[in-house]
Amino acid sequence: MEFDKKSIFKLTEISEWSEKGHVSLPNVQRGFVWKASQIENLWDSLLRGYPVGSFVLSPKKNSENKYELLDGQQRVTAICLGFQNKTFKEDTQNRYKLFIDLEYPNSEDSREYIFRVITKSHPWGYSRNDNSKTLAAEDKRIAIELYNKENWLEEEIDEFFPYEASLCVPFNYFIDSALLNDSETELIKKIENNWTDKVANNLWSILKNRWLQKIQQNISNGNVNKGNYQQSLEISDEDQIVHRLKNIYSDVKKMLNTQQVPALYLDFELLKDRHRELESVGANLKNQKNEDQENIIDPDKESDAIENLFIRLNSGGTILSGEDLNYSILKSNLKNDTLITYIESACKDYIQPSRFITLAYKLYQKEKNKNEALLMRVKPKQFQKIICQNNRGESFEAYVSNLLIEKVYNESKMTLLEYCIYLLEYNKLKHPNGLPHLIVCKIAQTAPEILFLLLYRLKKSKDKFDYGEIEHCRALGLFTVLMWLGKGEKQRDHAKVLTNIWPAVESLPTDKFWTASTIQRALLNKTMSPLPSFKKLKEGKLLIRLTQTPKSNTPLWDKIYRNSNYYEFTHDIFFERDLIIYAQREFLDDIFKSQEYHQEDTNMPFDWDHISPSKFIYSKKGIPRIIKDCYNTIGNLRAWPYALNRTDQAVAPFYKFNPINKSQYSEFEYLKITQSWQKFIDKNLSIIKNLEDLKSKLPEWSFCNNKKWSELNSEDMKKSWQPTYDLIMQRNFAIIKNWYESLNIEDLLINEIETPSIILNKSKWKLINKKNADKELKDALIDDDFYVWIYKTNLNSLKKEIYYFFQFSKSQEDILAEDNFVFGLYSFKQGEFVKSIKISDKVKNVYSTNNENFIHGNFTLISHEKESYLKLIDDISQWLKEFPGTRAMKADILNIFLGTLNIKFRNY
Repeated sequence: MEFDKKSIFKLTEISEWSEKGHVSLPNVQRGFVWKASQIENLWDSLLRGYPVGSFVLSPKKNSENKYELLDGQQRVTAICLGFQNKTFKEDTQNRYKLFIDLEYPNSEDSREYIFRVITKSHPWGYSRNDNSKTLAAEDKRIAIELYNKENWLEEEIDEFFPYEASLCVPFNYFIDSALLNDSETELIKKIENNWTDKVANNLWSILKNRWLQKIQQNISNGNVNKGNYQQSLEISDEDQIVHRLKNIYSDVKKMLNTQQVPALYLDFELLKDRHRELESVGANLKNQKNEDQENIIDPDKESDAIENLFIRLNSGGTILSGEDLNYSILKSNLKNDTLITYIESACKDYIQPSRFITLAYKLYQKEKNKNEALLMRVKPKQFQKIICQNNRGESFEAYVSNLLIEKVYNESKMTLLEYCIYLLEYNKLKHPNGLPHLIVCKIAQTAPEILFLLLYRLKKSKDKFDYGEIEHCRALGLFTVLMWLGKGEKQRDHAKVLTNIWPAVESLPTDKFWTASTIQRALLNKTMSPLPSFKKLKEGKLLIRLTQTPKSNTPLWDKIYRNSNYYEFTHDIFFERDLIIYAQREFLDDIFKSQEYHQEDTNMPFDWDHISPSKFIYSKKGIPRIIKDCYNTIGNLRAWPYALNRTDQAVAPFYKFNPINKSQYSEFEYLKITQSWQKFIDKNLSIIKNLEDLKSKLPEWSFCNNKKWSELNSEDMKKSWQPTYDLIMQRNFAIIKNWYESLNIEDLLINEIETPSIILNKSKWKLINKKNADKELKDALIDDDFYVWIYKTNLNSLKKEIYYFFQFSKSQEDILAEDNFVFGLYSFKQGEFVKSIKISDKVKNVYSTNNENFIHGNFTLISHEKESYLKLIDDISQWLKEFPGTRAMKADILNIFLGTLNIKFRNY
């Protein structure tokens, strides 16, 4: 059956577009990005007969009577999901399910029908009152117990229903029955008889009985006039439920018969031809000398027509970000369509293809132009210009292709991206100190600048490491320091950190770059929190001072500020939840398969669980300030699988870590909890063998190695908070210690360093200060914040007496700042030397004169590694070689300088 090109379509027709192959997506379109709330709201509009906009279609190139959907993919996909029909993208199949709640909305709700969506990653659904929010951890735990599923990640989505729904029905029952023209009685029978899980539990009966019991309980408690329960009385018995089902069914049949969506047709290929034509006109115009040219329309203003089309088509929905738009532009300009398959395959599970293209673009540009900005934002117009350039060099398309195809890294012959992930990711046997899968997957999203740094070093500097050995771990340690301590507020400072360290990125060899030298550059301009020695942090009595009889109403951060020079570090790291994941890496790797981290709207198959439960302090009066301050630090949180959360209760750690304890349960409850734990053990025999092991395994998995956790029975945080506070603080430090020891963080500490005077022959140079300097030198050079070294000599070529001088900051932090190292020449007599030198406008920024007595240049010391000192000497030598003067004078000045250097540097 051919596609009927008409101006308006019924929902049934739209739902079949993908299945029948009449309509497809162009390459430029992205995947399905709508949230559950958007699907729910669309279906509320459809069932109410509201207009939902139009679709934009374009004839498909080289395909008769087939079309591409330029605008409306999200809406069409949401419609297909309601019908349970095939969607455009396979990754949305069987991952969403639409329900309708029979209960009426309350008076404050703008909806007329309460649609509910569950997803593969949230099979319990979303909040009923605010469908943009996920459920609280406690509600998820209860929901899992209600479903009686051991591992929700392994179950089909048809096994679940929205937990917070009052009385819900899968919406496809209404649609399927309406399409078959079933009677109301037949519809109700299908719901009653066919809606079962795989063990033949009748889900409709379970929900209906649960709902009716809830109604009776609230009637008994006198709650019927409060909030939603007043509305609930409208479906409070069997007859009312049937009546509500019939009303909704009637509305669904009306919707399918009357609801229509308009379609607009636009020839996308003609638009692209117009784009090419304008480019051609523009090229011709540039080659013409036309006096009236300024009156002709500038084709550059229209050359981005395709780009503008997508911006405008998406302006009313989920807007394309700059990266998504760039990716769409790339796809529309590719000569090799199979490259998209390579990109999406290579990026799967680790990085969004659009983010990968940004990183690849920056690598491409940085190799061509050293002055390319380090910011990861790429303007679509600039991106389009670069990728469409026709030049003799390698095109961007070819560059991306080579990145994904060339297997030249490591002995295993990996691509650049594969090798990068290989170096970062945890491997239980070969790289036990690597980063857990979840953290590796987050890097591109949360710290693209730091990932770019690694990719650039691997590609440009050919950095190699002995896998899993000390040097590799230390490099990974530096990577995490930059990532976790360099992000600043709202992840904004990684670009500043990258800018600080870029000179080191470009110049230092592998064994010098992944060291404290790079950390020192990262600290410039106070961009990053200073990195303390763990020994100083803990044994410097900070932990002791924090736990030793603290006053209950003392703010924790005031106490840290008074007792430590590392307030910023402590504040940042105490809330870095990735450190918890890192500390629990072995356990999480044992529990979860990699694919379980990749759901459509979350990458976390676990919850953040308070070890000392949050209910002990929240909504309670009189809780001491200091325990409230520390309760959400990493010391009281663990990454805890929902499967284990199901067996847990919000109880003190003593009970959490001793769950098989007859004294705390009735015989029936003890049997139930034992069976639940045994099921978990049977599925995880590789990490636990029997129930008796739980007592040791649960604290180990939770990274609660202090035995006092298993003895902690404090529940009253108003009176007996001190033991809980002490253990939380000790665990904070234990997690930090694990990071330090695993990744050799101590090796990255900046120790006392030699000043740049190390390059000088001290027998020839003199350190001057206010006491030993001549008046003229004192007035010209002395500054309390700088060291100044001078060397007095005669220039034979000019027969003049001059001074060479070095000037650099006394601050270890500032000494590496850009242009913060000054070298120059000085003459006592006014105008005797400097005035005779002619400095052209082209070099006056390089050869600066503050008065007629001295001339100087500004230089950057990249690090305190030997290579950087040699680079500094080389830069100064080059400055002297190009000095504005006669050849004889330049040679004279340079040779004298080289003769004053420390012999071990002069020899180089």
